[in-house]
Amino acid sequence: MALSLTASIGIAEFLPTASIADVDELLDRADQALYRAKQAGRNRVELWTGEFPGAV
Repeated sequence: MALSLTASIGIAEFLPTASIADVDELLDRADQALYRAKQAGRNRVELWTGEFPGAV
């Protein structure tokens, strides 16, 4: 019996010079990237760039 496992990953990078207010905002950005990865067909990695439709 074969088992196939895939993963979708959303990444938000924190830079000391970034204008991120708190950890919740960073996690929200990672969540947006994860949603984008799943929307694009799953089994993907997406980096939050701020250019996603509806991004804050």
